[in-house]
Amino acid sequence: MTWYPDNVECDLLGLELAPYIRSIGWLDHSKGFAKGKTPASVYHALSELLKDPYFPYASPGVHFCNLCPYPNVGGTRNLLIPGNGFLYLCPELILHYITAHRYKPPEDFCQAALDCPSTNSMEYREKLLQNGGRKLV
Repeated sequence: MTWYPDNVECDLLGLELAPYIRSIGWLDHSKGFAKGKTPASVYHALSELLKDPYFPYASPGVHFCNLCPYPNVGGTRNLLIPGNGFLYLCPELILHYITAHRYKPPEDFCQAALDCPSTNSMEYREKLLQNGGRKLV
């Protein structure tokens, strides 16, 4: 599993795109992370967005959770959520981390997830472009 601290520039998509991408939810057993109660509304918003996430790159492979004893808990999809002048990038395992490990994403990310339009909408595409996504096209 790739680890990145929350809310920092993320080079997962390459160094050129790092200034436009902020990491969220890239957890690892050897690193601490914020814990607490994440509002159900945030979990449901992320669940909806992850049904058909927009991600213009091939998956680098399966990411497995190394925080718990459950075998083969993993995911291959990633999600981009427009922020304020940048894009948040999180793995689909964020849902597992919230429910199984009490991971609490940063408040600004939670609000962005709640405000994020459907990934199939023109509004979503426009927000991507307005917040650093031009480099992804």
